[in-house]
Amino acid sequence: MRKSIVKRKFEAGQPVLCVPAGIHHPMVPELAGWMGFDCVWLDFEHHGSGLETAAALIAACRSADIDSMVRPAKLAFEDVRRILELGGSGILYPRPQSVEEVEDLVSCARFGPEGERGFSGGTADAAWGLLGSDPAYQAFCNAQTFLLPEIETREMVDLAGDIAALPGVDGLFIGKGDLSISLGIRPGQTSAELDRCIDRVASAAAAHGKPWGIPAGSMDDARAMLERGARLIAHGADSILIQRGWQQIQEEFSGIGFEFRPHVSFPSDRS
Repeated sequence: MRKSIVKRKFEAGQPVLCVPAGIHHPMVPELAGWMGFDCVWLDFEHHGSGLETAAALIAACRSADIDSMVRPAKLAFEDVRRILELGGSGILYPRPQSVEEVEDLVSCARFGPEGERGFSGGTADAAWGLLGSDPAYQAFCNAQTFLLPEIETREMVDLAGDIAALPGVDGLFIGKGDLSISLGIRPGQTSAELDRCIDRVASAAAAHGKPWGIPAGSMDDARAMLERGARLIAHGADSILIQRGWQQIQEEFSGIGFEFRPHVSFPSDRS
């Protein structure tokens, strides 16, 4: 069992940097941990990996002393419980559509009296049974686990204050891509309406003393979000970093005679 870096920094008002790990190999979170990052984002909403892979990735996080922010599939509440039993540090919950849905998340993820999480005591978060019978075990898990519902639709922007007010919710996370689509905006496109929604979520979180987070595409973007009050920044997806590194290799090596044949594009004939 380990204390959460994210929770400690939230409580201290310090910014948290989380690196997304789309390549589901233990080397990625372990390397991020050894390099001193706060948190790694493990996504099981948009990836095909299962709980066996989650177990290996979360174990790598524990070994390298880095928090794991795990996003399960929507409504996969049994997976939420098992992710926490595997030792996951926190849950990033995707696309909630009501306050009641987030209440269900809290109920599943918190031991009583805060929720109704089922007890095993023989799982990874209880040191495989060594600490499960300790009277402090359940309270420790409640205190060191963070729950971040994602605000990803226009409707949930309206409910952000109600979500932030819930006991057991540690903060809010703005899913910019899906929120943009909900607003009729292309992901990555700048928009005054999107900016207003971000400010509304930020104000809702602040009104209830809760931090909020958001992905940032660049350092300038991250700086701007921090200035607007964000306390968790997700940046540096491994697949994007590989692409950028290989693009640099192509640019450099084409200058000494190497040729490349990129062939990924949309079909030109759509008839």
